Amino acid sequence: MKVIPVFGGIALFVFGLLAGMYATSASDDGWVETPDELLFDVFAPVDKDVPTPSDHIPESGIKVWRDRVVFDVQDAQWAKFADTGSMLPTFGKDANAIQFVPRDEADVSVGDICSYRSDYADGFIIHRIIEEGVDAQGKYYKFKGDNLRTADPGKVRFDQLERCVLAIVY
Repeated sequence: MKVIPVFGGIALFVFGLLAGMYATSASDDGWVETPDELLFDVFAPVDKDVPTPSDHIPESGIKVWRDRVVFDVQDAQWAKFADTGSMLPTFGKDANAIQFVPRDEADVSVGDICSYRSDYADGFIIHRIIEEGVDAQGKYYKFKGDNLRTADPGKVRFDQLERCVLAIVY
C-alpha cells in the first residue's frame, strides 16, 4: 500500500489556487491583461448574439443510416479551412465542411458563413455575414469572424461570394 502525503498535496493545491488567482486578477476596467491578450488583441470574447445560419437543407433532405449520412444537395462541395483562429469556437483547424455555391442573392442571408474573394487580402476569407444593405451599387454584405472584435473592412458584393457552409463536420 502506497501512502500519499496529504498535507503536501493540499499545500500544492492551495499554492496553485492562489497563484492562479494572482495571475488572473483583473485590472481596474475589468479586463484581464495576459500576454496572449496583448499579442492577439483582435480576438474577441464569444458573442452570444451571433446570428445563426439559414436552414439550407430541409429535414426531408437529410438521411441518416448506420453506415452513412446523405444530404440531398445539388453541387455540394467539401472544404477544409486555414488555421487562422478567426472563426473559433464555431470551427477551427481540423473542421471539415460541406458547402454550396450560391446561385443568387436569395440563397444568402445574415448569419450564413460564406467564403469570398477579398479586395484587401490574398485568397479567400470565410466569415459570417453580419449585415446586408443596399447602396448606389446595389446589395452588399458585411462580414465578421466570430472570434474577431471588428467587422471585415469594406462591402462584399454577391459576385465576390464563392461558397456558403451547409454543415460543419468535427
